[in-house]
Amino acid sequence: MDVPGHQTGQEWSIRHGDSPGSVGRGASGAARALMHFHLRDLPRRRAHSEGVARAMNDLYASAPPTVRDEAIAAGLVHDIGYGTVRTGLHSLDGAKALEGTSLQFLAPLVAWHSTAAQESAARGVPIDVPQPEDPRMRAALWVADFSTSPTGRPIAPKDRIADIRERYAPDSPVITALDAAMADFIAALRLWGRHGQADTVDATGT
Repeated sequence: MDVPGHQTGQEWSIRHGDSPGSVGRGASGAARALMHFHLRDLPRRRAHSEGVARAMNDLYASAPPTVRDEAIAAGLVHDIGYGTVRTGLHSLDGAKALEGTSLQFLAPLVAWHSTAAQESAARGVPIDVPQPEDPRMRAALWVADFSTSPTGRPIAPKDRIADIRERYAPDSPVITALDAAMADFIAALRLWGRHGQADTVDATGT
């Protein structure tokens, strides 16, 4: 089965200036095709990814079109590692799935998104991908991820965190990583001006 956008198969060019979200054009078009390919058997992950892409679009509403398109693309592919398991660390698996595609430039954002650094330590799986060059977009992806429910609907970060805690055992590497990442997540919220949400997360300790 051919992987969309892979250099050895169908080529997806990134045309700067294309409208964000246009199917088959620009980074977001390529990202949507790749996301649907890898998450074809995981409808909830697809719905979540579409929701994160919408949240990224909102965060980058005033950005230049090409930057907004790349932000949307990052939201679409951030969880493709759940559909292409190699190491068990979904962020790293997703980044590896981007290798050889026109979206390889998003690999650092995918590899290090949300609590990836902390989960890497908890699982003992090193991330052999450079960290993102744009800390603001990295923070944006975390804010978008934790502001989107598993079914793709907007959700308050404190409720998203509570949902994660309900779905995983307390001794899970996911929860270990979540606990270790809270200060960094609060900083990400504040970087994007979400001070009220940051205060709520900080106050509840969730």
